[in-house]
Amino acid sequence: MGTYTERATLHLIDGSRPGGAASLRSKQVRGLWSWEGTFLPDDQHANFFGSQGQNILIELPGGQTGEVLLQNVQIGSHVATNIRLLGSGPPPF
Repeated sequence: MGTYTERATLHLIDGSRPGGAASLRSKQVRGLWSWEGTFLPDDQHANFFGSQGQNILIELPGGQTGEVLLQNVQIGSHVATNIRLLGSGPPPF
């Protein structure tokens, strides 16, 4: 089981790459990796809704990438405040 709580960048469907704080955790069950977490964007006005339900990339500062499903965008005061991610494949951290 591993954790990652640092900066990251999401590669959204519209081509934008907003940065923010990622909090990810992984575990291995019967030889299969599972990982998930949240993303708190710096730019809360980015078009996260266009990528909701889509597989996108998350990129860590060292260049490592992983595929994530952008599960849910929580909003507060009409801006994205918390994004739920579900990883696919081995975690990049």
